[in-house]
Amino acid sequence: MKKTLADRATRFGADLDTKELQSFSALVYQEVGLFLDEKVREGLVCLPAIQVKVAAQAKKQHDFTQIAQDFPLGSRVLSTKDRTIGKVFDYSMEGPKEKRTAYVRFHREPDGKAVTRAPSALEVIDRF
Repeated sequence: MKKTLADRATRFGADLDTKELQSFSALVYQEVGLFLDEKVREGLVCLPAIQVKVAAQAKKQHDFTQIAQDFPLGSRVLSTKDRTIGKVFDYSMEGPKEKRTAYVRFHREPDGKAVTRAPSALEVIDRF
């Protein structure tokens, strides 16, 4: 890609600074990401309240209400275990079937890898 841009710049007489283009494209990606995060939050607010019947069925499986209040989706967390930082995207049940407990799932910064930690091993850095 760089070679193609450099060839075109030479052919058309443009002075192309690829480092400036890289910083510009990084800024564009960052702005688009922030915009999308905002739109997702706005969309979540528009969702209807959960129906009583569905809530009752969910409670039989597990009630994530408390963990969702402590670690809201989109909030940034810090793992006290290994100082990993990331953004919460889900909750899960882990462990043997009879002894499953709720865990928090987050995308690790900066590589985006999904990581699962016990709530007791996490601190909220900032909420969305």
